[in-house]
Amino acid sequence: MPTETVYGLAARAGSGPAFEKVYAAKGRSYSQPLAVQVAAPEMLMLVCADVTAAVRRIVERFMPGPLTLVLSSAGTLPAAVTAGTGKVGVRIPDHPVALAVLRAVGEPLVVTSANLSGQPAATEAGQVLGQFEDRVDLVLDGGPCALGQESTILDMTVLPPRVLRKGAIGWPALAAVLAEPAGTQ
Repeated sequence: MPTETVYGLAARAGSGPAFEKVYAAKGRSYSQPLAVQVAAPEMLMLVCADVTAAVRRIVERFMPGPLTLVLSSAGTLPAAVTAGTGKVGVRIPDHPVALAVLRAVGEPLVVTSANLSGQPAATEAGQVLGQFEDRVDLVLDGGPCALGQESTILDMTVLPPRVLRKGAIGWPALAAVLAEPAGTQ
């Protein structure tokens, strides 16, 4: 399915057979966790523990958008989704098709970039079809991705928080929000 960043392979996060198909299609190692997407900030609580004031400020400013937050897992996801780390990467995409799918499903989805492991991420539906042919059940064509690069990943489980992958949102913008005193909007 399309997002504002890149196309993603998606499956229900709570369904072992579904997310195992994502690992198999991508050729991804089970030692690598899968990110989770939700439709709204309230859904973070379904998969994340310890949603602090700093996390809430980041969510309010940058989500939906091209940011994945690494937070402590609430323990509601299968261990294979988190690769046994006790942490989960979660984001709210800023794309109407992705949000419509998430709302229609009504539960978190595992989503990883739509590319074979080691290949560039797809930014158009045709690229997904070219890499995956018969490895996926359905491709939703939402046109070209607006940003064309993967989301920034910010690990909020460490102090100070740190960027694990650079993306569309830079550290200066994140640091400015993290530096705000609690209760600041």
